[in-house]
Formats: sequence, C-alpha cells, structure tokens
Amino acid sequence: MVVALGANLPWQGQPATQTLVDAVSRLQRSGHFQDLRVSSFWRSSPVQAQGPDFVNGVLVARSEVTPEQLLALLLETERAFGRDRSASLLTTDKPLGLSPARTLDLDLIAVGDLHRQTADLRLPHPRATERAFVLEPLAELAPSLVLQHPSGESARVADWLARLPSDVRAQLHPVE
Repeated sequence: MVVALGANLPWQGQPATQTLVDAVSRLQRSGHFQDLRVSSFWRSSPVQAQGPDFVNGVLVARSEVTPEQLLALLLETERAFGRDRSASLLTTDKPLGLSPARTLDLDLIAVGDLHRQTADLRLPHPRATERAFVLEPLAELAPSLVLQHPSGESARVADWLARLPSDVRAQLHPVE
C-alpha cells in the first residue's frame, strides 16, 4: 500500500515537515500498518494548488484493512491536522482548478495491484504516474513497484520517473 504525503501550510505553529512526521506517527499508532517505511521529504512547487511550496513524501506499508477503511483513516487524519476538504472537492470527472493550500494532504496511491473506482476512491491513483512529487520519493522505497496509468499502461515506478520531463523533475528538491 502506498500513501502520498503532502503539506504546504504550518499546523499549530509547526512547519509542514513536522506535520508530515506527526501524521505518519499517528497513522502508525492506528495499528493498521505493518512494515511501514517513509521516504525522505522533498520540496516542490504547488501543482494545481495554491500557496507556498509543498513538502512531500510517501509511505509504503502492508495493511489488512480494506481500501475504504484506509481512505477513512487518511481523511480522519487530515481532519485532525486541520484539513478542510469541503473547499477543494476535486474529482477526475471535473475540470481541475486550483485547490487551496493545505495543512495536510494524504492520498491513497495504490493498494497492491487492486483496481477500484467508486465515487470516493480510485485505485490506482489516476495521476500518480505523472507526478514527480509522488514518483521521486516512491522510487527511494519501491523503484520496482508497478503502477498503472489510466490508459492501462503499466510500468515500474523507476520507469515512470525516468519518463518525466527533466524540467518537471528539476522542480523537486530534497528537504535538508
């Protein structure tokens, strides 16, 4: 299971990087994850979002709960860190506008090779193969993981990352 982590606003006076660390800790304490690993953090310009640069990373873990239960846990965790999704309900069926800055953004990217499309959940995440801020940190942990693009094409994370234009990858910087 892969979860993308992101934040570009401070939460309770703490920088976005600390919010990600605290959110991962909260998820780990939930007891729903085994063998949880977290990538290093990367700074990137907002993509289809407003506000300052994002801090991004990914976590990879095993879980016995359903994708719907995972999504509920992620949304609950976002709310605990001040995220209000009501202002940014973006779906793949609507044209994408700029969503507001956020204290925490947790996206379920993949759960094994499971495919799911409901009103609330789409697996694998439809834009994961196009986003350096997902692929770069994921390549640290699972470069051979196969992700599928909505077109049906499948490739390893490392291969999707290599296909990104160099100017897109150059916008990503390690957080020191």
